[in-house]
Amino acid sequence: MVTLPIEFVATKYPGYFWNTETQTLFSLKIDGVLKELRMYNPNPWNNWPMPGYRVSVNGRGRYLPIGYLKGLKFQTVYEIIPVKERETREERIARRISR
Repeated sequence: MVTLPIEFVATKYPGYFWNTETQTLFSLKIDGVLKELRMYNPNPWNNWPMPGYRVSVNGRGRYLPIGYLKGLKFQTVYEIIPVKERETREERIARRISR
């Protein structure tokens, strides 16, 4: 199980966490490492009303506006993030043979 520091709040999309102290968005990678994401500002080509972050949810691009993220508050409910265990080489070979 992955445990995050108290200043990280989960967003509406799984795998993305808002740091309330530094006001930045992080992505939780498969090996448990947090990666800081880049914030994008509105311009004539993206038609965004306010600055925000581009995230990917099931391969589709999504936009998380900074107004939504700044409104996130810490909840005392603990969220359990499942971590999928990697299968060993022997398990993978056995799975392929059984097909």
